[in-house]
Amino acid sequence: MRKSIFTIYYKTGCPFCEEAKDIISNQLKITPLEIEVTNRPHLREELIEETQIKTVPIIFLGNQLIGGCSDLKKLMEEDIVGFKFRIIQENLNIINEHLYGNL
Repeated sequence: MRKSIFTIYYKTGCPFCEEAKDIISNQLKITPLEIEVTNRPHLREELIEETQIKTVPIIFLGNQLIGGCSDLKKLMEEDIVGFKFRIIQENLNIINEHLYGNL
Protein backbone atom coordinates (compact mmCIF):
# COMPACT_ATOMS: atom_id res chain seq x y z
CA MET A 1 0.00 0.00 0.00
CA ARG A 2 1.30 3.45 -0.91
CA LYS A 3 1.74 5.76 2.10
CA SER A 4 1.86 9.09 0.27
CA ILE A 5 -0.86 11.37 -1.05
CA PHE A 6 0.74 11.29 -4.51
CA THR A 7 3.20 8.75 -5.85
CA ILE A 8 4.81 9.43 -9.20
CA TYR A 9 6.92 6.90 -11.08
CA TYR A 10 9.18 8.72 -13.52
CA LYS A 11 12.19 8.49 -15.82
CA THR A 12 15.07 10.95 -15.79
CA GLY A 13 14.80 13.48 -18.62
CA CYS A 14 11.10 12.86 -19.30
CA PRO A 15 9.39 16.23 -19.93
CA PHE A 16 5.94 14.86 -19.06
CA CYS A 17 7.29 13.55 -15.76
CA GLU A 18 8.74 16.96 -14.93
CA GLU A 19 5.47 18.66 -15.87
CA ALA A 20 3.45 16.29 -13.65
CA LYS A 21 5.83 16.78 -10.72
CA ASP A 22 5.57 20.55 -11.23
CA ILE A 23 1.75 20.46 -11.20
CA ILE A 24 1.66 18.39 -8.01
CA SER A 25 4.38 20.38 -6.24
CA ASN A 26 3.58 23.93 -7.35
CA GLN A 27 -0.13 24.02 -8.14
CA LEU A 28 -1.39 21.55 -5.56
CA LYS A 29 1.36 22.39 -3.02
CA ILE A 30 2.00 18.70 -2.26
CA THR A 31 5.36 16.94 -2.21
CA PRO A 32 4.87 13.67 -4.06
CA LEU A 33 6.70 10.44 -3.37
CA GLU A 34 8.95 10.25 -6.44
CA ILE A 35 10.15 6.85 -7.60
CA GLU A 36 12.69 6.85 -10.41
CA VAL A 37 12.39 3.87 -12.80
CA THR A 38 14.95 4.74 -15.49
CA ASN A 39 17.36 1.92 -14.62
CA ARG A 40 14.87 -0.38 -12.88
CA PRO A 41 13.37 -2.61 -15.61
CA HIS A 42 11.87 -5.07 -13.12
CA LEU A 43 9.94 -2.27 -11.41
CA ARG A 44 8.80 -0.94 -14.81
CA GLU A 45 7.50 -4.39 -15.73
CA GLU A 46 5.61 -4.64 -12.42
CA LEU A 47 4.04 -1.21 -13.04
CA ILE A 48 3.02 -2.14 -16.58
CA GLU A 49 1.45 -5.34 -15.29
CA GLU A 50 -0.37 -3.50 -12.47
CA THR A 51 -1.53 -0.46 -14.44
CA GLN A 52 -1.49 -1.52 -18.12
CA ILE A 53 0.35 1.78 -18.77
CA LYS A 54 3.60 1.54 -20.73
CA THR A 55 4.62 5.19 -20.53
CA VAL A 56 5.74 7.47 -17.71
CA PRO A 57 4.85 9.21 -15.56
CA ILE A 58 2.53 6.86 -13.73
CA ILE A 59 0.71 8.77 -11.01
CA PHE A 60 -1.26 7.48 -8.05
CA LEU A 61 -3.45 9.43 -5.63
CA GLY A 62 -3.10 7.24 -2.56
CA ASN A 63 -3.82 3.79 -3.96
CA GLN A 64 -5.95 5.08 -6.83
CA LEU A 65 -4.35 5.20 -10.26
CA ILE A 66 -4.61 8.65 -11.84
CA GLY A 67 -2.70 7.76 -15.00
CA GLY A 68 -0.15 9.97 -16.72
CA CYS A 69 0.49 13.68 -17.03
CA SER A 70 -2.40 14.28 -19.44
CA ASP A 71 -4.77 12.48 -17.06
CA LEU A 72 -3.58 14.64 -14.17
CA LYS A 73 -4.05 17.83 -16.24
CA LYS A 74 -7.53 16.71 -17.30
CA LEU A 75 -8.54 16.18 -13.65
CA MET A 76 -7.15 19.60 -12.76
CA GLU A 77 -9.08 21.30 -15.57
CA GLU A 78 -12.40 19.47 -15.23
CA ASP A 79 -13.00 19.28 -11.52
CA ILE A 80 -10.48 21.10 -9.38
CA VAL A 81 -12.77 21.26 -6.33
CA GLY A 82 -13.63 17.57 -6.46
CA PHE A 83 -10.04 16.67 -7.20
CA LYS A 84 -8.76 18.66 -4.23
CA PHE A 85 -11.43 17.04 -2.05
CA ARG A 86 -10.16 13.60 -3.08
CA ILE A 87 -6.63 14.70 -2.14
CA ILE A 88 -7.82 15.82 1.30
CA GLN A 89 -9.79 12.60 1.80
CA GLU A 90 -6.81 10.47 0.82
CA ASN A 91 -4.60 12.45 3.20
CA LEU A 92 -7.05 11.78 6.04
CA ASN A 93 -7.13 8.08 5.15
CA ILE A 94 -3.33 7.91 5.33
CA ILE A 95 -3.26 9.74 8.67
CA ASN A 96 -5.98 7.50 10.13
CA GLU A 97 -4.22 4.38 8.94
CA HIS A 98 -0.97 5.60 10.44
CA LEU A 99 -2.62 6.44 13.77
CA TYR A 100 -5.04 3.56 14.09
CA GLY A 101 -3.76 0.88 11.75
CA ASN A 102 -6.09 -1.33 9.76
CA LEU A 103 -9.16 -1.61 11.99
